[in-house]
Amino acid sequence: MDLQSFHPLAKLVVVLVVCLLLQVAVVSLDGIARLLAKLTSLLAMLASLLATLTSLLVTLNWNTAITVKLLAAYELTARCGLGPSLTNVSLITSGAARVMMAQRLSRVSTLSSFQDLTQLSKPASHPFFHSVIFAAWFIGKMMLKRWLKAVCERTGKLKFTRTDVVTPAQWVQVVRHEDDIKAGTFDQSAKRLLHLLTKTWDIKPPSVLISVTGGARHFDLPKELRQAFESGLDKVSRTGNAWLITGGTDSGVMKLTGEALPERMTAIGICPWGVISGRDALLRAEGEPAQYVNFGTEPLEGGFKRAALEHHHSHFLLYDSEPGCWDHPKLWGTEIPLRNAVEKALCEHFDVPRVLVVVNGGPGTLKTVLESLEHGCPVVLLAGSGGAAAEIANFMRQEKETPNQVHTVRDKAFDTDSRREELASIVKLARP
Repeated sequence: MDLQSFHPLAKLVVVLVVCLLLQVAVVSLDGIARLLAKLTSLLAMLASLLATLTSLLVTLNWNTAITVKLLAAYELTARCGLGPSLTNVSLITSGAARVMMAQRLSRVSTLSSFQDLTQLSKPASHPFFHSVIFAAWFIGKMMLKRWLKAVCERTGKLKFTRTDVVTPAQWVQVVRHEDDIKAGTFDQSAKRLLHLLTKTWDIKPPSVLISVTGGARHFDLPKELRQAFESGLDKVSRTGNAWLITGGTDSGVMKLTGEALPERMTAIGICPWGVISGRDALLRAEGEPAQYVNFGTEPLEGGFKRAALEHHHSHFLLYDSEPGCWDHPKLWGTEIPLRNAVEKALCEHFDVPRVLVVVNGGPGTLKTVLESLEHGCPVVLLAGSGGAAAEIANFMRQEKETPNQVHTVRDKAFDTDSRREELASIVKLARP
């Protein structure tokens, strides 16, 4: 059927429905219920806009046939439960409109489609009417865009059950800003999260930023080193309003850091949305804090394991790099560019220093250390924790004793040409 034969009102509905269908195709299955609720709300808002427009036209006694058609359309939405009936609207003052409306509305209950609705009166070609339709389409498109953004970025609170933590934590599901996707950066996303942290969540501005990175797998930290680590965090929390940023999951260095956290310290976990367990509990919560249960790692088919959130953290930024594509090993590490951008934005906005603390860590930790040094960020190594921290310290010690020599690497994971180059670059940047 030729689209030109459709009434402008029908075209508006077609455009909105197509936009919704395209978005529904990429939204996860666990958000379908929320989408339907939002769709109903959107249709109700459009019905309200239709009522306002109709009342205005009737008040001006403009084009009675068109006015009656709009009245019938709104009455149809009322019968569908999307808004109140217009039979008692006080703004309808035109006697002719009242009579025609009564005649037309007697047929509304038999309508089965908007195509039948267009038969209530002949379509008008008045330029003002088409302008109104275009304006309604444009406003509807903007409202739809803002709504879809809200659907993709959920936020709320979560209460960790079976723990001694009383205060609920704040969380947000983050998607990358459109401008950042085009530019290949995370600058706009970081600015938006900066506003969320300081304005919406009203966190007191930091005096220093401590970024902790390292191994995600379980490792044993020597007792003396663990005590020194906990003592250092406690001293920092007492001297000022320090913010701590980690990977946020209940494993490896993130778990170690969470257990060492003083209660008064702001701890922000930044991790991939698609790898955490308990997502359903976060999505189901409406208004009230989600009841989050930590069942540890959650094994799935193919050997992939979901990771739980660490319960001592106060805030979580959960980066959804590929909406709808979750539970895949490739999602690990996708949050690192966002984390770097957020830390950079915080330092620049509040003019505060940042320190990177490396505890254990794998080959991927070398890249984080190298990027931090390139941006002038001091790095503290817990050499006794093993992993990347120990290898960097060992490489630096050998470089100091025998410069320009080929040095030994104790861990096979770091004993490759590319890793050696990264270690050499780190040592070069770390020299005073």
